[in-house]
Amino acid sequence: MSISPGTWQRVLRSSNQIVVVENSLFFHSRKSGRQSRLGPPLVFLPGWGFDGRIMGLAKFPEGWISPSVQLNPATLLADLVEYLDQEKIERIGLVGWSMGANLAFDFAKRYPERLAVLYLLSMRNVWPIAELDQIRQDLAGGGSSFMQAFYRKCFAGYKEEYKIFQDRFERRYLAEMNADLLARGLDYLQTSNPAGPLAAGLEVHIIHGGRDIIAPVSQMFTMAGARVKVVKRGGHPIFIDHNFSTGVNQRKEVIRRKFSRAAATYDQSAKIQKKLTAELITRMPENFAPKTILEIGCGTGNYTVQLADKYSGAQIMALDFSEEMIALAKDKISEPQRITLRCQDAEDFLRRDKGRFELITANATMQWFDDLEASFHGVSRLLGPGGMFVGSVFGPQTLFELGLGMKEIFGDDFCLPSSSFLDMDQFREILAKDFIDIEIDQWSTVRQYDSLFALLRQIKKTGTAGWQSVTPVFSRSRLARLEKWFVREFGGCRTTYQVYFIRCGVTIQQHSI
Repeated sequence: MSISPGTWQRVLRSSNQIVVVENSLFFHSRKSGRQSRLGPPLVFLPGWGFDGRIMGLAKFPEGWISPSVQLNPATLLADLVEYLDQEKIERIGLVGWSMGANLAFDFAKRYPERLAVLYLLSMRNVWPIAELDQIRQDLAGGGSSFMQAFYRKCFAGYKEEYKIFQDRFERRYLAEMNADLLARGLDYLQTSNPAGPLAAGLEVHIIHGGRDIIAPVSQMFTMAGARVKVVKRGGHPIFIDHNFSTGVNQRKEVIRRKFSRAAATYDQSAKIQKKLTAELITRMPENFAPKTILEIGCGTGNYTVQLADKYSGAQIMALDFSEEMIALAKDKISEPQRITLRCQDAEDFLRRDKGRFELITANATMQWFDDLEASFHGVSRLLGPGGMFVGSVFGPQTLFELGLGMKEIFGDDFCLPSSSFLDMDQFREILAKDFIDIEIDQWSTVRQYDSLFALLRQIKKTGTAGWQSVTPVFSRSRLARLEKWFVREFGGCRTTYQVYFIRCGVTIQQHSI
């Protein structure tokens, strides 16, 4: 097995089967084995015919532990335990996909003390013997052609992701295809029998795609006590779907840290965000005087102050997950008796709180959320009768020029976080489930920078770098190449900011049921 430098951080010594994807965020202390404030690390077990590299297509590159080669069902459980012992990791969250879900279930049965949470993705209740025999025959008749057809079926419903898979993975997968491991996988699926209760108290999540062709939802594995979610339009690789979320916050912790580090320089550098603040205030509906307001992601309090000025009679609760941002916001508040600042993850607040607000608003914050569909459902639940949501979010074309240039320099493995932001159609689809009178206006602006350094410094000082599956390492030569690319393609360092302004309401009837 060949592992390219900078791609894998550590390889399991015994069988070279388990690896850790390189990431600047570590989930445990290597010296003591204690888990960090982020909780246990997550291990991802891929499906038949895949390996852990497929996680490169996921929308949440969180540095999960994952395999660099196809799984060997006969040794996987022992290999994983040996790796965890070697790294002094006491407990993990285990995410199994397709055949990997069967193996994850087996691990939960055998080693319940090592698990904090279990996720079973796209898992069938049983694989019919006739279907497995047909796969064996098709493989014998032409392995590469069969696997290409299999991959195509796996990605049904994910056209863009399938193109990326073909460009980045398929050729390597076919070249490295291990017929023996494929056969062992089929034999394992034929004898796998995921039955019986798991350890008491173990949190189990079953997540399935409603349009899965490989593992039809009608054949989805179920068990008593598990939390089940069917993503209506999801396909087989459900972990790449924009509606998929484990609810684990490693990715968000990276974002929180960057915003916290940038708190002191944010006001000076956040020119686009200030522009959006002024624009959003003007888009508040006329003849609307809410008495209770929830602000999601208040940052250093610039928007909070303007809300307080516009609605002088309102009680305002403003949330932010950065203590450093909240501390700066407090210095700007002149009326603490009617403005409450709370350091809390807004997604958690929207899931759990039972308050009522006439206006819920967010300025350029919700694009960082893990699960926007669940969050907007929470917004609708917290809005009082006739209440409104008014907010702004960045769209997927934000910084697209920078994204193109970075791919030129760092290759196709690099993607800016903004590339996973939702587009207008996706927002409409989500909002239509809980809201009426939906208005979405697109707004964009192009900003010219004096240099590439000025652009990168502005991103750093506002904390808006987000997260990346591949962390770019800039050398002088790479910076020079990227600068020349901007000059060649755009005549200088410029980039676009795409924003959606959203306004929608809930009916009185929604709160009278």
